[in-house]
Amino acid sequence: MPLPDLIIALTVLLLTPGPTNTLMALAGAERGVRGASGLIAVETCAYLCVVVPLALFGSGAMAAAPGLVPVVTAAAAA
Repeated sequence: MPLPDLIIALTVLLLTPGPTNTLMALAGAERGVRGASGLIAVETCAYLCVVVPLALFGSGAMAAAPGLVPVVTAAAAA
């Protein structure tokens, strides 16, 4: 894929909201900003509860087994 096409595809992908952001937008549209603002804290806590342990475990696992880096990269890309 040529570089300009890749840049356009990645830009469109990054601008597309994921399921969590779509649910937050729907909650905001239904409840208003004040009604949905409590969900921001819940979403942030849930995100941190998943991402922080994975990052900590992942960095140690990748350092211990560098051969897993391409496998994890391919799995993340898929």
